[in-house]
Amino acid sequence: MTELEHKVATKQYLRSRISDIEVERLIALLRISGESLLPLTGSDPALVRDPKDNYLLVATAISGADILITGDNDLLVLREHLRKPSIMTATEFLELITSSSPPQP
Repeated sequence: MTELEHKVATKQYLRSRISDIEVERLIALLRISGESLLPLTGSDPALVRDPKDNYLLVATAISGADILITGDNDLLVLREHLRKPSIMTATEFLELITSSSPPQP
């Protein structure tokens, strides 16, 4: 959540499209529905092309997350090689959650 707040605040592309109120609402929703992890310590194994992204895969493995939402191509290229987590863009995730039908009794 810290990274999300930082990126929206510092990236002009995002800053011009997402208001502070929208970010606050998203963060509030993530706090309610998400799960926070303790900070990771130690060194991360080399898993992706960009070493700065390794912690994301480690965190998803530790947490048992089903989905990793990202726009980072270094992570998106891995989606065909991993069963879990499912790696998708925000647009793909939005399509998934808005097109899902409720379970039938």
